[in-house]
Amino acid sequence: MKVAVSYDEQGAILTLFDPEALFTDRGFLTYVPAEGEQHRVLELPEELEGRPLLELPHVLRVDASGTHPRLECR
Repeated sequence: MKVAVSYDEQGAILTLFDPEALFTDRGFLTYVPAEGEQHRVLELPEELEGRPLLELPHVLRVDASGTHPRLECR
């Protein structure tokens, strides 16, 4: 499952949501991150699929140290 994530310089998740929820048969929304935030659509670790989205920012962070940012457990 892919999730849309905005995060700060330390990898703390500021916003996390299902990117598919932005599209409906009546139109779509866009998300614009605040200044200083990074925003990516990332793959959710398989072991966390099925957990409520509201819990995920408390157990995940973004590792942006490599070529491609990825979600990892804290």
